[in-house]
Amino acid sequence: MRAVPWEAMRNRLLIFNINSGIKKLGNMLSLFNSPAGFLSGLANSTKKMLVGVPTYVIGFSAWKGYLRKYFPTRTFHFLPKDITQQEFDKNWRPQMLSHSKSEFFVWGIDIPAFISEFAKQNNKKIQYLEDGFIRSVGLASEKSPPMSLTIDSRTPYFNAREASDLEVLLSTYDFAGNRALLDRASAVIDSIKTNGISKYNKSRRINMNTVYGKKTGKRVLVIGQVEDSASVIYGCTRPFTNNQLVKLAVEENPGAQIYYKVHLDVATGNNPSNSNIEAVKNICIIKHDISLPQALHEVDHVYTITSLSGFEALLRGIKVTTTGSPFYSGWGLTDDRQACPRRTRTLKVEELFAGAYLLYSKYFNVAEGRESSIESVVNVIQKEITPPVKKVIPTVTVPASSSALSSTNEAVPVKKSVTPVKAPAPVKKPAAPAKAAAPAKAAAAPAKAAAPAKAPAAPA
Repeated sequence: MRAVPWEAMRNRLLIFNINSGIKKLGNMLSLFNSPAGFLSGLANSTKKMLVGVPTYVIGFSAWKGYLRKYFPTRTFHFLPKDITQQEFDKNWRPQMLSHSKSEFFVWGIDIPAFISEFAKQNNKKIQYLEDGFIRSVGLASEKSPPMSLTIDSRTPYFNAREASDLEVLLSTYDFAGNRALLDRASAVIDSIKTNGISKYNKSRRINMNTVYGKKTGKRVLVIGQVEDSASVIYGCTRPFTNNQLVKLAVEENPGAQIYYKVHLDVATGNNPSNSNIEAVKNICIIKHDISLPQALHEVDHVYTITSLSGFEALLRGIKVTTTGSPFYSGWGLTDDRQACPRRTRTLKVEELFAGAYLLYSKYFNVAEGRESSIESVVNVIQKEITPPVKKVIPTVTVPASSSALSSTNEAVPVKKSVTPVKAPAPVKKPAAPAKAAAPAKAAAAPAKAAAPAKAPAAPA
């Protein structure tokens, strides 16, 4: 490579500086000659910087305005959920065509055919958003903002009918070549298990021995789902119900202790179920809101259709049988009853976790609206679910009757003996000794010796 003489380089720098000076001078002259024109041009250039990527969202509820905080470089336009082709062509098509970089954000998987065709014909990018695998403390139904999201340019991760970005990543990424990533994955897995972190983390902690009773043999947990959810519909090649899953577990595990954890939305009636719980009432049915980490207490085998619960069981070294094709099946870690021929690679749990939780998912600081890390999110959740210790109070023995199952085999929360959320009711003070056994006037006694002792302090 021929060296550039110093004199030539100096001349080039001089020319560059002169051109820059002329441009600046031109801007100053335009300000004096036409102030209105100069300010108009400045406003337009500033607007271009501030507007960001025009993003048209489909299938989002109005309360999900957190998107504006999480993605400050985008300008969001929320399309009506029930939008018609006539309405789209009239109000939205012209806007999108006027911006070459406009894109679609889709919640879930359903997108109107006319919008899908428009995007294809006009080269408009479509990205599919879903809640992440560690979402929040509160529920989505309570409008709690998610602390993590997944964004996929192909299809949502739960759609087993075609390859998602996550599936491609798991099929191709060189995990062995990134030791630091795997070490990080192992550390986060340990933190998740230690702190009992799951996708949702609102459930109260209870004594699982009062729910399951004494372990007398193999313990099997069947995870119920909302049977008409997109995860089940797009994760199965054939219809499969919760009751079929329960019966399969019973048939394959004679003599085992089998427990059926009903999906909370089904138990509360918020979502209909194709399965009648009464048909499988001969086994222990768990209807109460028990956190998954606690439900996995001393469990040896988990049966699920496509639930994320299966992967959380894998993180804890529990055998998992899947009857559908969730994102974590087909990699040599699960007992699969539905094949996925596209997935031919064998992965370790840490590699699967690193791909799905560390590389694929995005994490956010809800309060500040900025991107965060999985470690920060786990710490925030851990602090939220741990009651603050304000003061030390006496230990209160909980009667055995208050920590038993109800008559319907439903879990009953156990009151903690130390630092409960609400202090127990104060014990009624006993009557003062002096009044209870007042001495006769004739029986004179020293005043100090006869003074009654103070009543014991009521427990906090």
